[in-house]
Amino acid sequence: MTEHQSFLDQRTFVGHELVARRLGCRWAQVVDEDLHDDRTDALLAWHIAHPEHGLDYLTGDGLVGALRIPPYVRWTARDGLLDLVDERTGGGYAGYNHASLAVFRAVAKGRPLEDAVASEDRRPRISPNMARTDVVIVAASLYQRGLLQPAPAAG
Repeated sequence: MTEHQSFLDQRTFVGHELVARRLGCRWAQVVDEDLHDDRTDALLAWHIAHPEHGLDYLTGDGLVGALRIPPYVRWTARDGLLDLVDERTGGGYAGYNHASLAVFRAVAKGRPLEDAVASEDRRPRISPNMARTDVVIVAASLYQRGLLQPAPAAG
């Protein structure tokens, strides 16, 4: 393999999903079965063409601070659920859960994930602890797939 070759890492899984990486830079992310499967060539090619987006989404380092929605992600709210399109591959998925929508709404407004927790906490039969757990798990999952990223530092 060449120094900057992108590839599917057949030895690394997050849950049951493969990881895509690029040698020679920091990019690595989960290959989402709904957004990227059957489109991995497009995902790999996109990252070769856009090395400035080299980020290791598997470390979780970016989850510590403020988040943003990457410019290649298109999203809409529909019937209380989240619909996404990842323009890197053209793949889309309709119907991510309420917690996913709460995370995207908070991040789109430049707000902390606590806003998503508060939104989820207002749903019937959801305790504050359940809301917090759901939001943290969902945000981490979206981040690992390259659908959220660290926001630029305020300056």
